[in-house]
Amino acid sequence: KIKNFDVMTDLIYVLRACRYGQIAMELDLTKTSAKDGTFKDGKELFQWLVANRGLSRVLFRGMEDVSDPRKSLMAVVELKPVGNKTLLAYSELVTAFATSRSARCYHKQPAPASIRESFMYYTTRKMRYDLKTMPYELSRYLADTELSIKERNWAYGKYSRHPSPVQSYKALKYDSDHLRDGTPKKISKLEFTLPNLLKVGGVCIEQAYYSSEICKAVGIPAKIVTGRGASGISHAWTMCFVKTPRSHGAGWDSSTGRYGSQKYFVGNVQNPATGRGMFDIELMLEGAAALLKPTRREDADTATSLAILAADLANAGKLGDTTDLKAMAALYKKRFAKSPVDPETLNATVKIDMVMVEDFLSMALACNIAHRPVWDFILELRVNRDMLEVSHLRKFFDVLTSKTAKAYPDYSCDMVLRIVPSMSKHAARMNVYKNALRVYAARRDLQGRILLDCGDDCAGNDKPALALKFYESAAMKN
Repeated sequence: KIKNFDVMTDLIYVLRACRYGQIAMELDLTKTSAKDGTFKDGKELFQWLVANRGLSRVLFRGMEDVSDPRKSLMAVVELKPVGNKTLLAYSELVTAFATSRSARCYHKQPAPASIRESFMYYTTRKMRYDLKTMPYELSRYLADTELSIKERNWAYGKYSRHPSPVQSYKALKYDSDHLRDGTPKKISKLEFTLPNLLKVGGVCIEQAYYSSEICKAVGIPAKIVTGRGASGISHAWTMCFVKTPRSHGAGWDSSTGRYGSQKYFVGNVQNPATGRGMFDIELMLEGAAALLKPTRREDADTATSLAILAADLANAGKLGDTTDLKAMAALYKKRFAKSPVDPETLNATVKIDMVMVEDFLSMALACNIAHRPVWDFILELRVNRDMLEVSHLRKFFDVLTSKTAKAYPDYSCDMVLRIVPSMSKHAARMNVYKNALRVYAARRDLQGRILLDCGDDCAGNDKPALALKFYESAAMKN
């Protein structure tokens, strides 16, 4: 029974500490220098992390997003010479650096900054936002730059007091000769630096690069966004995190350089933690989640983690084995004399089944409706594991369409369209599609996607005439 979620959060921390501790102990740190203040081996690294739980609790949660935890732990090793006082004061930023990979760009940085140089840059001067409290999910969009310190200093000196640094997008004159005649870009004859870009200009990708790096240099999370508009021409613009102190409003703004006349409905960005592409609307959703109270974010993470653990054991048809739990309780009683529970009373009373899994999923959404991992796991249970019954999907569809469709339509619709094909009955699928057409009526591009899926579904169920009607509707109206 869950009476105190803090206890369950502690449990998840312990499980992660065991997992990442094992990885840390196996690291070869012989090439790092003890004189630099780093660790002599992986065991010392792990002991330091456990001793500084304020940092490791955040770090281990952030490491759940990466595919190679070793790289994250080695990043901590590289940051260690900065000093304990600074690292512990900036635990969210440490996590951001440890769980981010460099943003891809078509050019090579002239003098890329190391992770340590970049971290020290952000912690030794006044930034636009407080990086001690900024959630790592946001500060990852600072940590993913390798811009040279020299260029950052130039950008800081020029734009640190600018009311809206993202507007530097418009400061770059457009290289019309390249667009019109196909001649080499003017910047190609010079070193690719921010001052040189300001001098000779570029096209939209250079404008987006310039303004995003300017934002990062003054402490504003930013990202290059790419998309294709109604004309079919690809474009790049800038997305940045905007915080207004007076109204206490905050969120991702994806409008700078995004021309409304071209109907750039969908933008694509790179996730620094995974390296994979995502919709800019997904980043907005992620930003909304990051601004919730830390306890709510942790509770949503804990509930999702417990759902994953429970799903692995669900439907076994028997009660859990408490042998290990009793042994640990007995050890606790032996060491500390007083024990909160008699080991012999620790008996399993509830079977681990899908009811429990769904309860955890509902808890996670109640704490944080924008928690991406919970939606991903719902998809996993339905599409890949076939463990979530179609009749039980209704409540999750209702949450998607009633609470996320208006603010995050691209993300919400994408989730719906990924889940629907897993439903076995054609009629049930068509009912969901019909409801989706109504919910996303304001977005013609999403309507088009839904109509195409309807056509595909009918074509696959030997209804070619009806399929053609859906395709015709999509072509004519959307």
